[in-house]
Amino acid sequence: MFVGIIQMLAALAFLACAYHASQVEGQRRAQQWFLIGYLFAIMREILLIQFGVIAYSDQMLQFGSAPSVTTMLIPALFYISYSVAQKLEASDSPRAMMLLMFALTPALALPLDVTALHFQWWNFPSESRAFLNGVPYFVPLSWGLTAALFYWFMQRIRRIRLRGAGQFFAMLLATPLLAVVNVPLIALAQIFVGALALAPEDLLLNALLAILFIALPLSILLRARRRTGDIE
Repeated sequence: MFVGIIQMLAALAFLACAYHASQVEGQRRAQQWFLIGYLFAIMREILLIQFGVIAYSDQMLQFGSAPSVTTMLIPALFYISYSVAQKLEASDSPRAMMLLMFALTPALALPLDVTALHFQWWNFPSESRAFLNGVPYFVPLSWGLTAALFYWFMQRIRRIRLRGAGQFFAMLLATPLLAVVNVPLIALAQIFVGALALAPEDLLLNALLAILFIALPLSILLRARRRTGDIE
């Protein structure tokens, strides 16, 4: 239902973010982020589909079993999160940036997942506990972990001094491993959420949501406000 809408929005978001990155970060870094990000996203989604974590509408254009156009949302989403994180973290510390990516990405991804479930663009076949009419509790956590992992991967290889397109080819060779590593990370998120689900009334699961969507963003905003005040 309305599958063309999400594919068009995904392509536009990808192109707009790639253009912005080329203007701000430079063409080389933009190519690294979006080409490698797209390849990672395709591999990741193929694996998640095979393991039954997510299922996409069969009306979408596909590459293998993964939606070839809709998947463009993933590197675009990570870039938006990264751009906001840079505005909030003046020191550009890798650890601080990873934490910000972890905190910001779930808030950006949740409206997409909720909208997708409504229009049946994709769904989550998992039997894990869910909220908002079908979003499993582990999904926001997995978005944060995946975004932090992707940022770590990009920064790690960018620190290696390689000539010419050496960094890009190093990323290209390592991307399949990154996609494979991401799967057990999501599995751990599911196990963690499963343990929290043992508490009555979904108390701990709702506490997890409160941390992800209220406590972490609030602490980040307060920290950024204090830093702004110190600068002034």
